[in-house]
Amino acid sequence: MDIVERPDFYLSQAVTGHGAFGEYLHKIGKRTTLKCPCGADVQTPEHVFRYCQRYECNRPANWGEGLAAAEIRQYLIDAMKVLWNAEKEEERTGINRVRRASHRPSRRLRL
Repeated sequence: MDIVERPDFYLSQAVTGHGAFGEYLHKIGKRTTLKCPCGADVQTPEHVFRYCQRYECNRPANWGEGLAAAEIRQYLIDAMKVLWNAEKEEERTGINRVRRASHRPSRRLRL
């Protein structure tokens, strides 16, 4: 089975990099920083999936050496779920979020 044979919400983001990664969220103006909560300068997909200590649970040890596609696929999905939960918590608490001004029109008193 190919890793992206049956894509889903999480897997699509893992493969494209258009997801809850600091690098991407900063690029689209949703975060004030590129940094990973672990302290790395930039939170990229490669950093999350290969190096970050926060996402090492069930990380495949040898990515390219006879590893089953199903194992990699499941790890990417599981790591994205953890990443999204962390992002939701940061959003709830306001950490690293860009504050947007209200776009409501001001009301003027008519005399």
